Amino acid sequence: MRLIRRYTDENGNTEIVIFPYIQMGRYGIFAKKPGALLCVILSFLLTWYLFGSFAPVWALLAVHIVMIIFALSNAAELMFLGMEDVRKIFTRAEKERVNAIFDSVRSSMELKEAEKRRLDFNCKTSLYIADTASVNAFSIGRRAVIITRGLMNHMDDDQMAGIMAHELGHIANGDTQVNMLITFGTAFYFFIFALIAKGLRFIEAVIGENIIGTLVSIIRWFVEAVITAVSLLWSIFLGHDSRIKEFKADEYAFEIGYGEGLLSALNVFYDIEVSDKKPAIERLQATHPKTAIRIAVLENMIDPEETE
Repeated sequence: MRLIRRYTDENGNTEIVIFPYIQMGRYGIFAKKPGALLCVILSFLLTWYLFGSFAPVWALLAVHIVMIIFALSNAAELMFLGMEDVRKIFTRAEKERVNAIFDSVRSSMELKEAEKRRLDFNCKTSLYIADTASVNAFSIGRRAVIITRGLMNHMDDDQMAGIMAHELGHIANGDTQVNMLITFGTAFYFFIFALIAKGLRFIEAVIGENIIGTLVSIIRWFVEAVITAVSLLWSIFLGHDSRIKEFKADEYAFEIGYGEGLLSALNVFYDIEVSDKKPAIERLQATHPKTAIRIAVLENMIDPEETE
């Protein structure tokens, strides 16, 4: 099979590029990120170990398969878009400005992916707007990049293109799909263990103050302590992983030609993001690296000799 794309530069010259491609689809995330597949397998084995005595293996496996299918589905993406209260681009001014920028960045992304023979995005990724004053952008699943009104007001076209390239980098790298799996998987486990803790509280209340009630109370306290500890460690791990993904998305934006625009945008963030000292735990849980570090890394990509 072949991937055919038509590209027109700023001088009006048209180039038709033909590449062979592999259509991986939404489940190609497991080929691109084997670690995600390993985590899914370990998650199933853990569930089997904990609840295998209460439910047949096929039922546990079915729950995992349904959860994975839904987490990677268009329905899940639409659900998250609804929760974020975003909208499509409606006004003429918005269409004239951001559509042209996004189409240009998306074309650069598709060309890079075609050259790498990885994915055919086929123009499915769309741009949405969140009507908030915060200066922010994020991506969801395989199909959505969201920018805020605050970002549009603070950034020029080149800066906005750099940020869009960064967000498309998250999609191309599979970060957003992995985040969907993590969100549903984490919610599933914490729901189960929270349900167990509530059940133990109910039993404790029914039995009353006696030896058995005290034993149930100790078990309940242990379960709640494990939930708290695991939640903290999991958030620290996810924060570390997210910070690595941010650097890789910055690198992706640089590779498709928007490094300088992103660098300029990061300098805007550097000027407006001044906050008080955060506790050590919050710094470990942070999903983004310090802006100054991202700027330094990107500067080194753009002009290594000057940085040295």
